[in-house]
Amino acid sequence: MAVFKTLTDAGGLTKQYLSALGAGGWLKLGVVVLFLGGSGLTSQFTGLPIGPETVSDPSELWAAAGVIAAGLLIIGAFGYIAAVLEFVFVDSLRSRSLSLRLYIRSNLGAGVRLLLFRVGVWLASIAVVAVPVAWTVFVGDVTTPAEVTPTQVIGIGLTAVVALFGLTTVNTLTTLFVVPVMLHEQRGALSGWRRFVDAAAANKLGVLATVLLAWLIGFILWAVLTIVGFVIGIVGVFGIVLGGSALTELSSAFEPLIVGAFVAGLIAYQYVVSLVVAPVRSYVRYYALVVLGDAEPRLDLIPTQREAVESDNGVAEAGGDTTASRKPAASGDDPETED
Repeated sequence: MAVFKTLTDAGGLTKQYLSALGAGGWLKLGVVVLFLGGSGLTSQFTGLPIGPETVSDPSELWAAAGVIAAGLLIIGAFGYIAAVLEFVFVDSLRSRSLSLRLYIRSNLGAGVRLLLFRVGVWLASIAVVAVPVAWTVFVGDVTTPAEVTPTQVIGIGLTAVVALFGLTTVNTLTTLFVVPVMLHEQRGALSGWRRFVDAAAANKLGVLATVLLAWLIGFILWAVLTIVGFVIGIVGVFGIVLGGSALTELSSAFEPLIVGAFVAGLIAYQYVVSLVVAPVRSYVRYYALVVLGDAEPRLDLIPTQREAVESDNGVAEAGGDTTASRKPAASGDDPETED
């Protein structure tokens, strides 16, 4: 019953939130969700030829180092924007409004603290995987990948799975619970985590249900959007190839225009997806806020909103019981009947 009530309350809160935002607010919310969905830039900087056997010229080595540094700066910039917008999102859920300029300005410092925490978690996960790798190389006296035994591969693989699971769990809990705690009580990331752990002790099942719900919804969205994106991608690429071929035959000056159209189309698609996903993201966040408030009333960011939703749900339930209340009571159940 408690889980069903939380699901119902989160649904009512999401409905009221989107109604309060209106069309203009929903469009701005799409921008927030777009950045929270990840920039996807990390895959662009993997596998760069920076080994000594591939880069012998010092100038080429410096060029490769410059590309890597630029890539890390871009990733860091997008990571910082996403960290700030985490607080903007929660601020918007709490106030049922979305003032991007105001909320961004007020959460710049919190974004830095969250970004540093996330970087630390990533480095810790990498270090966990690096331990068996280093053990294999130095203790196992492995010099080439061909010398790695199946047992060593399994050990490294299991360690990577554990590290990935831990990374995902920490990031999920941080996003759903620690960020609201940091915002509500003006805490740092580590202090917010300690406060959350103390509060979660009173509602462990609720926290577990929230994490599982977030993962389940995330997997469903990933599966659906992957299929839709694949179909739209094929159609879009086919159209760009045909149109681009026709334009380039007329003049090579159209090539930058074709590239620009491709980039604009990709960004537009991601933004439309963000608009569609925004209500689902809002629902999961509200679910987490309800669980957090139930675990520790002093961490309830939305007490007034919850009271209004629970009142509406109570009225609806009372309305549903009207028919039953009008049925004549049995003689044994009549409170006015005396034996």
